[in-house]
Amino acid sequence: MDAARREFGVDSAPAVLVFRGGELRETLTGRCRPETLAERFDEAFGGSA
Repeated sequence: MDAARREFGVDSAPAVLVFRGGELRETLTGRCRPETLAERFDEAFGGSA
């Protein structure tokens, strides 16, 4: 897991990594509201959460 944290620049917890098509789209660290996560997933996947 340390290698994955280094590879994707995750330096704190909690962390959510948003991937699409095998490509990292966004890294969110710290506490997030559900609405924030839904917005980020909508942006990455082009839909309505």
